Amino acid sequence: MRFDNQVAIVSGGGRGIGRAITLRLASEGARGACVSRTEANAKRTADEINGKYADSAKAYAVDVADHGAVQKIGAQILKEFGKIDILINNAGVTRDGLSVRMSIEERNVVVNTNLKRAFNFVQAVQRAMIKQAQRTHY
Repeated sequence: MRFDNQVAIVSGGGRGIGRAITLRLASEGARGACVSRTEANAKRTADEINGKYADSAKAYAVDVADHGAVQKIGAQILKEFGKIDILINNAGVTRDGLSVRMSIEERNVVVNTNLKRAFNFVQAVQRAMIKQAQRTHY
């Protein structure tokens, strides 16, 4: 159990690669926050994990490009789990096509989701993670 007693946040954890990451972490002992844009996707993955490993996962729905919403979810996750050991910024979107044909709105969705998400979640939990590391290593 490589991640026994560790808590993970996986953004984009409701489906695809994020779902696979979330399931793998749970299979190796991690408890976690399954974060997805939709409550249905987050809940489906968390329910699947909890069916195998009781009370190991919680579902959270948030638009990772929304800084304020991510800060609130990060604080909620920290309160509910007590710590964060692992943060996986997996959420992402694509708008397939030539950039010359991409509208400003489509570009903004891609940039806001794929670039801002990492900063938003890091900022939401970094202080707590730094304090944990200092207590553990010093």
